[in-house]
Amino acid sequence: MVSRASANDLRADLERLVHRHEHPRAARGEIASSWERSLRVGLHPDTFTAPYQPDFDPAARLTWAAEPVLAQLAHDVEGTGIGVLASDEQGRVVARREDEPAVVRVLDRIDLAPGFGYGEALVGTNGIGTAIASARPSTVIGTEHFAEALTGWACAGCPIMGPDGTIVGVVDLAVAVERGNPLMLGLAKRAARDIEQRLRADCSATEHALREEFATAQRRAQGPLILLSPTTTLANPAAARLLHSADRERLWDLIAPVLTGGAPAARVLCLVDGSSLGIRWKPVGDRDRVAGVLVWLRPVSSGPVVGEAMPPSGLVSLTAVERAVAELVAEGLTNRVVAQRLGLSASTVQSCLRRVFVKLEVRSRVQLARTLERSAAKAQMFAALDEVKCRIERDLQDGVQQRLAGLGLSLGLARASVPPERAELADDLAKIAQGLVEATESLREIHRGVYPATIAGKGLRPAIQALARRSPIPVQLDLRVGGRLPHSVEVSVYYLVCEALAYVAKHTKASVVDVCVASCEGFLDVTVRGDGIGDSDPDGSNLTDLMDRVEAMGGAMRLVSPPEAGSFMQIKVPVKGS
Repeated sequence: MVSRASANDLRADLERLVHRHEHPRAARGEIASSWERSLRVGLHPDTFTAPYQPDFDPAARLTWAAEPVLAQLAHDVEGTGIGVLASDEQGRVVARREDEPAVVRVLDRIDLAPGFGYGEALVGTNGIGTAIASARPSTVIGTEHFAEALTGWACAGCPIMGPDGTIVGVVDLAVAVERGNPLMLGLAKRAARDIEQRLRADCSATEHALREEFATAQRRAQGPLILLSPTTTLANPAAARLLHSADRERLWDLIAPVLTGGAPAARVLCLVDGSSLGIRWKPVGDRDRVAGVLVWLRPVSSGPVVGEAMPPSGLVSLTAVERAVAELVAEGLTNRVVAQRLGLSASTVQSCLRRVFVKLEVRSRVQLARTLERSAAKAQMFAALDEVKCRIERDLQDGVQQRLAGLGLSLGLARASVPPERAELADDLAKIAQGLVEATESLREIHRGVYPATIAGKGLRPAIQALARRSPIPVQLDLRVGGRLPHSVEVSVYYLVCEALAYVAKHTKASVVDVCVASCEGFLDVTVRGDGIGDSDPDGSNLTDLMDRVEAMGGAMRLVSPPEAGSFMQIKVPVKGS
């Protein structure tokens, strides 16, 4: 295991960096970057102190998962002089296995033992700290170490990723530099994967439920999302990139009261870099106990304006060619067959497929097929539901309402035939007639809510206008839809507007709502803006039906609900092929 540059060249490189601030020329890029980080935090190659941090739990979950893996690895490398260790996410050694007393003695001389900190900011470039700082497997050989005291060692470290996708520790193999072996990094990677598997398998029923809840919310979230509990932290990629460990601790301090039935200490999270994020939360658990909290994050100043273009996402973001490629690939066809079917080159198909994976946030053909199948299943479900509503509407109008109208006429005739001396009977019949009128009006309200019959004869514009007139809060309309659209599209958009109005009225307590429906280049853009307060669950269960219908249409949706500043909802759905 030999470094690409000689020992003298590397130390000369480091010397020039320390005293002249010259960028290293002989060192590997990752080593040079690590040296520069070490120098920025005030370390010097001639000094070495690994701080002892005894306040760690030797029975912690990471240690439990690592111990049998390290024991097996130590057995596999017995006689090679290699020490096998694991650290936590801060670089503090939490476990060490070695079967040779001589190895124990030399590891103790450099404090490479449980409780000692080997973070890069503490001791400079090394297998543990640099693997954490670079978030990838790392080898540090001899004089590549920043500290002179460690230059007699060769180390290979691989990060251990927790079930939430964050680094929870490092597997590190350390040996005297003259006995270094290129296979050490591969062994560290294998051990890290085995530990990760044990961590994933060690999920209690509560943790499993939390992960299921997070997975459901993650599919619908359009921004940073994180789930916090006393034992679990889960974050989607956007939140993982946004929040550092110190930010997560601050967020936990804000959210912790929710676990005991309270409210967050604040609605704004101040990050360590000075920026701020607004938070929305949803308790997760049952009536008796809150097991965790889902938290949606967004810049406090965010908030699109009416007419602002909606960032493409989901199925609606696919071009016609990408959609065709995705559908054929989802059927199980190879790239070559897809290229022949569509008259494209194989490289074009591959390029389209890569873009599809990125836009739909899938990683495999199986996930792609499931995404399209789910969308198609929801489309069929809503089509069937709308057909049932249409049938109920016809039965109500042609059956029950007609019969009530006939009864009303008969009752009117009966009232007219009552002699003057039977005034009491006439009054009773009048009361029954009034009750019949009220029942008929109630039935009409139910009839309107079941299915928008106006669409069949007059189209989307009159149907939405009628919906606005019946709204309990004032609605200002801006309808820019020219001509008739496919019937299924008009019905679906009507229900989208209906559900959006109901959401804004119920959950944000708006006093006035602005609704804009505009058609443009094969899409319909629906925006609903209301004043009032924000919603504490802007990405949660309040919007489930609405999100499902948008997904069924192959569309996309976003909601911005700043504290005390109302809500802005934007929906984009395709007109063709819905």
